[in-house]
Amino acid sequence: MSARISKSFLLAAVLGAPLAFAGGVALSAEELPAGTVRALQAQLGAARINAPGPYDAVRELVQSANTLDAKKRGPLAPMGRAFKQVGPGALYPMLEVLALDQGTAQLTPLAAKAVTIGILEALGDLRSPEAEPVLLAVLSSPRQNPDVLRTAADAYGMRQTDAAAAELVRRSQAGGDAAKAIRAGMGSCRRTVVAAELAARALEPAEVRERIAVVRALGEVGNAWAWKTPGVTARTEEAEVRATAARALVRVFATESGEVRAAASDALMVVDAPQTPDLIAQARSAASGETAAALDGLARRFEKNPTR
Repeated sequence: MSARISKSFLLAAVLGAPLAFAGGVALSAEELPAGTVRALQAQLGAARINAPGPYDAVRELVQSANTLDAKKRGPLAPMGRAFKQVGPGALYPMLEVLALDQGTAQLTPLAAKAVTIGILEALGDLRSPEAEPVLLAVLSSPRQNPDVLRTAADAYGMRQTDAAAAELVRRSQAGGDAAKAIRAGMGSCRRTVVAAELAARALEPAEVRERIAVVRALGEVGNAWAWKTPGVTARTEEAEVRATAARALVRVFATESGEVRAAASDALMVVDAPQTPDLIAQARSAASGETAAALDGLARRFEKNPTR
């Protein structure tokens, strides 16, 4: 952050004066509620003085994005881990980069995308309620691409609150490409309403890539290992969520083929629901030919589940 912008933030925090911003790497300030912008300004001014280290670290990462993009080996430079390593103090600096920092204008389009996705991944890990208005603004922004929307849904879903679950389900039912991206990312919200919505979608006709994305989201919402982590907020829903995911995944496996079936098999291993052998046996009793043989193979694979 430049000294000029830093002083402006501090002045706004002290005097309560509104500031005009062109926006950050993912949003324009106009895409945020005015109250959210004012609150961010105040927090940024205070945090910039009290904990300058995270600001400098986030700034250095953003400034390195063009170089990282030029050297990347895959489609996008991975930056999430680096932002996560800055720690909780990176919260407001990262929100600033997303929504208020005009200094990101020098980034190339792919570098900007890498920064955006990296910050969203880090915000998901923080599970901070202060990030919710910005995450919702990203999910509402018509200019976001599917990768950004999917990652924003994943980050918002990590809150795992009743409100987050209901909001993700509502947005996933809206139709269009944005809803598809949100469905692909909302498996991080391990709640029964999310599992039920994904299960219903998994059984609907759709093109292969969309089917695979929903199947993988079912694997994520029912992920047996993830349910053991401290971030889970609704542990009483675990059995129902995992059973819901397993039922849908066995049905997908029995009715699909190729990549979709393979994705369902992998997701079943991740969910590792105790009902799975019985579900496979039930599907096997109504199957014949190649499907029956495939279900036999699935049963053998689950017996020696490689994820355990």
